[in-house]
Amino acid sequence: MVVKRSAFSRPERQPRTKGNSMKRLTKSERRKQIRRFDALRDDQTNTTDIPEITEEQMRKGVVGHLYRPIKRPVTMRLDADVIAWLKQGGPGYQTKANWLLRREMLKSRKAYG
Repeated sequence: MVVKRSAFSRPERQPRTKGNSMKRLTKSERRKQIRRFDALRDDQTNTTDIPEITEEQMRKGVVGHLYRPIKRPVTMRLDADVIAWLKQGGPGYQTKANWLLRREMLKSRKAYG
């Protein structure tokens, strides 16, 4: 069996495809780009690919349905029976506790104001 001489060559390094593949702009480049966008007049902006919103779409629209509040880790001391009740539903007891507290918070806000 004859082996090609190129078979012993070291393979070429593959180009990096993940991670920082996009060029990062410097602060001054970003500012320059923002100034350029701000200088554009409305009639210079191409909006032909943006469809107009109909009255029906406006009526069906929901404000804030994608809102996700920031969560912060806390330590709370709860009664053992409360923890057992929350955990009996399986995984997600902290999410359930958060949901219950949020529901009560919203109720009290409506009641007081």
